Amino acid sequence: MFNKLCDLLLRARHWQLFLLLYALPTIAQVAWALSRKEQSLSPGVGAISAADEFLLVCWFWAVGKFLSSISNPSFQLRTRFLEFASIFAVLSNLWLLAWVTYLAPEIDFVMFAVSAVGSICSIYLAYFAAKSLAQVEAGKPLGPKSYWKIFLLFLFYPVGFWVVQPKINRLYAASHQANPPLAAIEA
Repeated sequence: MFNKLCDLLLRARHWQLFLLLYALPTIAQVAWALSRKEQSLSPGVGAISAADEFLLVCWFWAVGKFLSSISNPSFQLRTRFLEFASIFAVLSNLWLLAWVTYLAPEIDFVMFAVSAVGSICSIYLAYFAAKSLAQVEAGKPLGPKSYWKIFLLFLFYPVGFWVVQPKINRLYAASHQANPPLAAIEA
C-alpha cells in the first residue's frame, strides 16, 4: 500500500501535487477554522494538518528513494538518515499536534525541542531530494553551489512543485521505459 502511494506521488503531475499537498489542505483548514466558534486549535484542523504532513513526507521519501535508486552507485547518497528523518518528521508533527490540541497549548522547552528536531528533519528531506535530483541530472557528484536553487524549490514546495515535479516525472518515465515493472512484462 505504501509503495503504491509513493508510486502515485511520483507519477502525479505538478498541479495535482499542488492541489493535494497545499491547496486543498489549506482550504480545508481555513474552512474548518472559520466554522468553529472557539479560538483553540480543534482536532479537525489537527487531523487535516497531520494527513497533509504525512503525504508531504511520503512525497519527499518517494522522491529521495527513487532518485537514490537511479543514481550512480559511486556517488549515491545513503538513505539511512532519509528514513529516520521521514519517520521522525511525521512522528514529531503528530506529537506536536496532540500536545497543542489536547495537552498544553503553551510553548515549553520540550515542545520547542521536538519542533526544532522535526524542522531539521524536514529540511534534511528537502536537502536529500535536491542533492539527489541535481546529481542524477548532472551524472556526477556535486557541491552545494550546484543544487542550492533546487534545495530552495524543495524547501518552498508549493512553488517548487511546479518546477521540480516535471523533472521527476521525466526521470520516472525514463526509468520505467528502461526497466518496465514486472506486471507489464508478464502481461
